[in-house]
Amino acid sequence: LWRIPCVLFLLLFPPPEPPPPRTPGAHPPHWRGGDRGLGVCRERSIVFSTPKKINRVADVAEQPDLIQVSVVNRPINYVVRAEKLLREYEDIELSGLGSAINHVVSAAEMLKKKNYAVIANIETSMLEGGDGYPKPKILIKMIRTADFLTLMRDRER
Repeated sequence: LWRIPCVLFLLLFPPPEPPPPRTPGAHPPHWRGGDRGLGVCRERSIVFSTPKKINRVADVAEQPDLIQVSVVNRPINYVVRAEKLLREYEDIELSGLGSAINHVVSAAEMLKKKNYAVIANIETSMLEGGDGYPKPKILIKMIRTADFLTLMRDRER
């Protein structure tokens, strides 16, 4: 007797058709953006690239001494990245939005404590977020210390 409502339900709401077979290396059907490595995931709340972020990616390419900090990685990872950049550039910039501000400050303090760089300037601002709410931004400019290269040579031994 309980099977009758189930059959009626299946008649009213048939199961979805199985998806077509995917070719190897193809993105799932909810993905847009091709093979550029940038795309928008339509069904999920994660947005990897919007026109605003594409411009930001272009800005990073023009400014190679900028480290954009996020909350995904630990601050020590950004310290290692800063060490590599300080070998090439006299000054670097650490930038972060929202809750990543703590990581920016922590990475800058680690660089200062290791005597790799000194803080030259700290800028704070508010940016309009995609959801209409303002987001805080911090930009810390750091200058390589005079004995940074000798510290790196000693560390490599």
